[in-house]
Amino acid sequence: MRYSSAKFFMQLPAAFFVMLGIFGNTQAQLCQGSLAKPVGYLAGLGPIAIATGDLDGDNDIDVVTANQHSDDVSVMLNNGDGTFSSQVSYSAGEQPSDVAIGDVNGDGTPDLIITNWDSDDVSILLNAGDGTFDSQQRHSVSNSPSSVDLGDLDNDGDLDIAVANTNGHQVSVLLNNGNGIFATQVLYFVSVSPRCIDLGDLNGDGAMDIAVANFGSDDTAVLLNNGDGTFSDFQRFDGGDGAIAIALGDVDGDSHLDMVVANRFSNDISVLLGFGDGTFSSKVQYEVGNAKDVELLDIDSDGDLDIAAIAGGDLVVMLNSSDGVFQKSQRHCAWFGSNGLASADLNGSGAIDLVVNHSGTEGYLSVYINNCTPQECLVDLNQDGFLNFLDISKYLSSYSNRDFLADFNDDCDFNFLDVSEFLAAFGKGCP
Repeated sequence: MRYSSAKFFMQLPAAFFVMLGIFGNTQAQLCQGSLAKPVGYLAGLGPIAIATGDLDGDNDIDVVTANQHSDDVSVMLNNGDGTFSSQVSYSAGEQPSDVAIGDVNGDGTPDLIITNWDSDDVSILLNAGDGTFDSQQRHSVSNSPSSVDLGDLDNDGDLDIAVANTNGHQVSVLLNNGNGIFATQVLYFVSVSPRCIDLGDLNGDGAMDIAVANFGSDDTAVLLNNGDGTFSDFQRFDGGDGAIAIALGDVDGDSHLDMVVANRFSNDISVLLGFGDGTFSSKVQYEVGNAKDVELLDIDSDGDLDIAAIAGGDLVVMLNSSDGVFQKSQRHCAWFGSNGLASADLNGSGAIDLVVNHSGTEGYLSVYINNCTPQECLVDLNQDGFLNFLDISKYLSSYSNRDFLADFNDDCDFNFLDVSEFLAAFGKGCP
């Protein structure tokens, strides 16, 4: 007889329910967040930072690099499929160190703001509306500006500028007058050698606060907003040895922003969970190697934020267990000179991709397209994204009715081998 009797399986229902019941209501993860082999693009000389945004209004994400050795930025427009046109260069100040994208003059198109390490200023390049840019405007800041971020700091509806100044040991705040013209900087001290800045509402009062990674004092500094674009004295939190980059995001799902810090000399990533009042837990460290930059993104499309970092010559990815605890890292060779990182959905697939820059005599960047696509989960029989009793019930019914769904090893027979493979697959969960 081609098919064995269903009586075999029906004689084991108690054991079957006991064994499967221990797995509860497990979520079926349908994406692994694997990255395709990178594709390289030429940039300017010594690219050190990357930003992404839709610069030409065609609904795909373009890329900009700040080039420290050619004193310019490279704009690479997306062809719509995650590939990019050749760079177009625009002059900046002396030794650009970072770049941010945002609409600072309120015309509906994103502009470029660049920090210039050697000329102690920021360059503002206004978008002509099509992804080309006007000549720069310059605004003075403090000594050796290394990082920039944009946000509405004074709650007046336009984007302001915040800059970390490494050798000035200060943060510069430049408030927007509403048309892309900025007031003179206001300075705030933040400990020793701030290298990276990020903005977010850290205490839940609706105002944007400032967080910086301090390279020289091995810590982070938090400046809470008074609600009007002025800031209280900084609070310090232990980061790591050589804190060089910082990213804010809710990694543990409690609706409070957390801090993730890349540490150059302790070769790790520090995670500090936020309590929602502008204070943070003690750091938890994850060894990755010589860390240079860090990014938070949902690389496996499971609804929580994962970590991507540049560490030595590698691109490191650590997946979130959904509670702010991170799994063992995946490593991808990013080659020598990798120092900057950005993320966005570059090819319109719905998955987040990564861009890494490489400094050198002739600089370039690598684009890593995310292969994260929904994968068939064979034991999620009702396709609701969870593994639970409903799937067990459907398997029982299928087996009893000699439905092909229950022929789990695809041998055109129904027997213990199908049950065994279903048990093993259900216990393992879905990729």
